Amino acid sequence: GFPNRMLYPEFKQHYSFLGAEELASSEDNKTACHALMDKIDFSRDRYRLGHTLVFFRAGALAFLEEIRDELVLNFLRKMQGEILKRLRTRVYEAKRDQRALINVAQR
Repeated sequence: GFPNRMLYPEFKQHYSFLGAEELASSEDNKTACHALMDKIDFSRDRYRLGHTLVFFRAGALAFLEEIRDELVLNFLRKMQGEILKRLRTRVYEAKRDQRALINVAQR
């Protein structure tokens, strides 16, 4: 059976990170969800689309969560790296300026 289920609006909000273009491509919930699932190569036998709900087989929702978590972690790592780079650049520039001022003061 399909023990896991999720409303379309909740599904779109939660998994829009996987493919916002696909979800926005159609006003029809079923078409948009099929487009998203096809993009991430999610087999159609692992889910069914109802009138108001998306139904998942056991373990299928966990697979979707793993994909989403991987993307979110990669995004956060890139953001943390950029922040660290900017902080280190400020420290480096301050020390570089100090070295230049020391040379000026020693003349």
